[in-house]
Amino acid sequence: MNTEQHPWWLIPIVQGFGQAVTWAIVLFGWHIVNKQNNARESRKEIRSSIDRLIVRIEKLGELAIKFHSTEFDASLARSILQELQNIQKTTKLTGLLSNSEQNQLNIDIRRSITLKNFDQSSYKQLSLRDPQIDRISCAVTNIIDAVENGFLKKFPR
Repeated sequence: MNTEQHPWWLIPIVQGFGQAVTWAIVLFGWHIVNKQNNARESRKEIRSSIDRLIVRIEKLGELAIKFHSTEFDASLARSILQELQNIQKTTKLTGLLSNSEQNQLNIDIRRSITLKNFDQSSYKQLSLRDPQIDRISCAVTNIIDAVENGFLKKFPR
């Protein structure tokens, strides 16, 4: 019978190595799970912010259409300008759009609402079928679509 005996000092090293591998696997697994949970939570927070932003953009579109289709209202005009600024800041904070894309969308929505028929001296009440109203709706849809597409690019399904 030829049994090879290992030196006495090798047994604790082999056992220690096995335990070290086990702990390394546990720590690696924990790291992966933690990273995935953090990514999921971040996605949820951004999605929630986007949902609130979309509601604000839709509200802005409704306010702008109301402004252009009723008698001139200076307080409504101020509210629209303030909401435009807030939406622009919030859109930038989401980080979903490139600077050039964001700037172009901001210009488009601001122009659609304020370029024509926003000053009291030249204001006239518009019909809901007026092209100006269509431009507002189109700009609102474009900015919402861009934000949604930016989210899908950052967090593909």
